[in-house]
Amino acid sequence: MKRIYCLLLLLLGQLCVWAGEKITVKGSVLKPVITVVLTAQQLDDIKDDVQSKAGNILMLKMLINTIPADVPVTGRYRVKGNTLQFSPLYNLGYDREFEIQYILGDTILKKRFKTPAAPHSDRISKVEDVYPLADTIPYNTLFFNVRFSEPMMPDQEAYKHIRVYDEQGVERMQAWRQRSFWLDSGRVLVLMIHPGRVKSGIHYESPLFDSGKHYKIIVNKSIRDVNGNFITSGLTKRYYISGIDKTSPAAQIKQIPAANTVKPLKLLFCEGMDHASVIDGVALYDGRGAAVPVHINEDNDKQYNIIPSCSWQRGTYTLVLKNAVYDFAANRINRLFEVSDAKELEKDNVDTVLKFEVR
Repeated sequence: MKRIYCLLLLLLGQLCVWAGEKITVKGSVLKPVITVVLTAQQLDDIKDDVQSKAGNILMLKMLINTIPADVPVTGRYRVKGNTLQFSPLYNLGYDREFEIQYILGDTILKKRFKTPAAPHSDRISKVEDVYPLADTIPYNTLFFNVRFSEPMMPDQEAYKHIRVYDEQGVERMQAWRQRSFWLDSGRVLVLMIHPGRVKSGIHYESPLFDSGKHYKIIVNKSIRDVNGNFITSGLTKRYYISGIDKTSPAAQIKQIPAANTVKPLKLLFCEGMDHASVIDGVALYDGRGAAVPVHINEDNDKQYNIIPSCSWQRGTYTLVLKNAVYDFAANRINRLFEVSDAKELEKDNVDTVLKFEVR
């Protein structure tokens, strides 16, 4: 009977677990709630900052070719009694495998599950934007992002479908670091130029770009969405290469919305920022320190909109920009990309905190 019951729940898009398991997974298959029982020591270790510290105890990782990804799925943690709960911020997507890792002393308990196959859909993905959005970028730009309208196949070799060409139409070979990363439930592809083409002292290849010249990036139609379909059309983005960027960015809150609305909080940077680092590195907390789920989009490379899932309430909020929020050239708010000094590198442990009051 238990097996029949679980089968019915899976068909309805719900997860089930057997009684007595160390890790329980309940709720929607695409957005589950994962629960583990904590020891008294674990509770004491994370009580002052659950959202930041709980990731050292409980993680959810997508499996790529049966291997857990390096970066865990982004989500919310909360303590309920003597248990720790985790839920992803976004739907996990169809036909994907995941591994839960629960660190209990010297033991890592693991549990795997797979989301269901995607229902038939006529919505085939297309390229929405290539980032940076600006037409002029610095010589030492390190990251590019491609945003798609629908979730894409989580292919680590997706970089092979994006090519770089110079003014003569000659392809620049070995442009990317040979590993692709996906964010925003598979809608954002993160492409990294090999650091050896940018960072001084690493002799990998010649620089990818030359200042004062034009280049184009072409997203080919050969890349597939999560349903295995080719995208509807490719996209070409042209850039003019300016001088080197050796300036750290700064951020400020430009516009605070009113209470009882879902109008966006405007976050303004002094220069263009890497899209993926902002959408993955900005977090919002209410006056009690509880994480507030948000959606982030941009007006341009410098100005971003922070939109809460529920209406703003009167009171104090904290906007946290993680240390890995950076500009086109990977210069962080706290330090430049081109540093090797140990004291400067220690700044990587410091986040930028912006407090504001909603009235």
